[in-house]
Amino acid sequence: MRVFVFCMSVLFVACHEDCVPEYTRCNGEVVEVCNTKGDWEESADCGEISEGIPLDFECGEGVDGDYECLLVGGYDLDAGLDAGF
Repeated sequence: MRVFVFCMSVLFVACHEDCVPEYTRCNGEVVEVCNTKGDWEESADCGEISEGIPLDFECGEGVDGDYECLLVGGYDLDAGLDAGF
């Protein structure tokens, strides 16, 4: 019985490893956010954002340190809009 409890605790810790509520991470092309239960859940699929438009997005670290879908090539959409493009 002790072995079973130990194995279950190891699995539980592995599932919640480095998961602090509201932290974000990349899992391939998917941005995940840690929920209040300590589980990672999908926030955005960067590959789906690219569907139907001629731009490519990838998961990466934004300027504020959070992970998000970023435009490949680093073009800042806000700067382009401010410049009148």
